[in-house]
Amino acid sequence: MTGLTLYVMVGREQEWRTRELTRTLRKLRAGYACRYACEKPMRDKYYSDDRDLVKWATLTHIAMEFGLQTILQVSYWRPEKVFPHFSFMGKRVPISNKVWTFFRNIHNISRLGQKIGISIAVVDRLFNPDQRDAYVFEVKTKIQQAKRPLALFLDPDTGLQPKRSCPEHTATWEIQALWPILKKREWLILYQHARRNSNWRESVADELSSLCGNMKAHVVQSDDVGKDVAFICIEKEGVA
Repeated sequence: MTGLTLYVMVGREQEWRTRELTRTLRKLRAGYACRYACEKPMRDKYYSDDRDLVKWATLTHIAMEFGLQTILQVSYWRPEKVFPHFSFMGKRVPISNKVWTFFRNIHNISRLGQKIGISIAVVDRLFNPDQRDAYVFEVKTKIQQAKRPLALFLDPDTGLQPKRSCPEHTATWEIQALWPILKKREWLILYQHARRNSNWRESVADELSSLCGNMKAHVVQSDDVGKDVAFICIEKEGVA
């Protein structure tokens, strides 16, 4: 098995950074907590739930621990076509565009980077699943423009494609196209939502490892929050 379970908050020598990071994340979360009931996946929904605490704690921990200069988030951004409404005095009122764009701005996460001294960049190109080639080309361009070394964070709706690729997945060929561009000491990190099988973390880690030259895949998860997600992380080793 290639998966190795890591815990985000580890090491006493990291406790002071963990506490500061947690405070920063919770402040950002509190400042942008605008929620409504909706089960439909949406790519421009502002990330302010417990999963995002684990997500950005993981990313920033790896970046600080391994001396990375940039976290490049590949957002697979797909904007909502219909804004939600709320009821007031018997009338159905749409959420205004100004409010929507303020709370759904995918670039707000860059504020976290400013606080910890690491550049956080977002690939904000509209993701069209019928034009994945162009999207991957854009990601390659962003990698080349970024400060190195970096962590390339693939952040689709649900994770790596199973048997076939849908809009909510990262396609296997995309990883095969992006992995060779990364340099030694750089990381590829994949967001993965739970699959139906009980060993989904380990199986996805094995799949990702096979796509990245069989290099060791580490599984990051939390026992406290966001238990239905994991982050599969691979450091590029042994090459220039």
